[in-house]
Amino acid sequence: MYTLDTAYVRHNSRNGRWEEDNIADRSVQALLSDGTDVWMFLLYPSITQPRAVLLEDIRNLTNGVANGTTVQEWLTALGNRTLPFHDEVPSFETHYVKYANAWHAGYHIEPITRIGTLSQQGSKWDKEDLLIWRKDVEPETLARNAMFTINGLFHPAEWGPEGVHIHMGNRTLRQTNDNQIGVHSFANVGQLSYVPITPDMVTSQREGAPLHTGVYVTLPDGVDMEGKTFLVVLGGYLQVLGKTYTRVGERTYRIELANLMMVERFYDSWKDLNLAEILGFTQYDYNDTLFEVKEILKDETVRKFLTMPQSFFVAVETDSFFQEIVAVESSGLPGRYYDHETTRYPLMGAYGRMLEYHPIEEDGITVMCTTPNQRHNYDFFRRPWTKSEGIDAGRYPYRPYTHTHAFYRLMGSQR
Repeated sequence: MYTLDTAYVRHNSRNGRWEEDNIADRSVQALLSDGTDVWMFLLYPSITQPRAVLLEDIRNLTNGVANGTTVQEWLTALGNRTLPFHDEVPSFETHYVKYANAWHAGYHIEPITRIGTLSQQGSKWDKEDLLIWRKDVEPETLARNAMFTINGLFHPAEWGPEGVHIHMGNRTLRQTNDNQIGVHSFANVGQLSYVPITPDMVTSQREGAPLHTGVYVTLPDGVDMEGKTFLVVLGGYLQVLGKTYTRVGERTYRIELANLMMVERFYDSWKDLNLAEILGFTQYDYNDTLFEVKEILKDETVRKFLTMPQSFFVAVETDSFFQEIVAVESSGLPGRYYDHETTRYPLMGAYGRMLEYHPIEEDGITVMCTTPNQRHNYDFFRRPWTKSEGIDAGRYPYRPYTHTHAFYRLMGSQR
């Protein structure tokens, strides 16, 4: 008979972690109804080391099991049946994405044109990209193992002979009038590749359906889907396996903009990315934050938003990826948070925007000094704005904004 030695359970197969769990006394029916993924490590009198089997692979053997039967009782009843054991199993060791401020990490950064070189003459104001490099890091290695944020907003990147080009990075730097640049290392998680979103990849859910209610994006045939996890950056904000996008076909994803906080993020980044011009909104001299609702919701706007430089897919070479959001301790002062373990995890603030931070050691505690982290009390929150003619960034007079919480964005893989 089989005896359960240990088990690892993943309660969310799309965005969860494997955790060791004692399931021997759990009901088989309850375990199956949870929809969890389970690796069971079993002992048998004739074997000395536990052998691994996936519950999904032997689900058919649970047919007819009486209600209330425990996992161990079921395994005992299997007797000497041959099971589909796996020789290769995950180690369940957790590997995290880590963060470093590019300046602190010793990187050099200069404005550059898309196909230019560092020696190229010309004003830095005419150069839209940024080149990032460090002498001891090969450009290809850096590009395949890191994502980059410019003042909290993700930008695509590609490597060249002199370093890594961060697309439109210098334009964002000029727009924000700040030069905080973050390096998010996936070196221990999986190599990266970028897939830009082009207009021909975007389709509606059905004939005549407005894109703002839901849109399909189909990746090109040349994109390798095998053994990868796909993340999505929309307008500079990273989406990780949440409700915003769902894989609905072999290479097709459904993006639900209603789950994106699209308008809040628009006002959070509209100056930084020059969104009014990119999206083609009518602008009014007397109120530069006033925009017509019909323009925000029209299909052309959605297409421009999805195909702007800061909207793209990221393929991570791992089939096991998780995200967990964990609150960090605030000092009570704006932009100052405590890290008691010097973890160097990515930090996220209001609206899902990343927080660039400088770690400073004080009395054995790391103080994370971040870029501003404000949540605004917009007036359009207080009415059904989609039925209005227009909206602006006007805020409620009482507490127009708050310095808000920050969160570790724990991302990684288990393999």
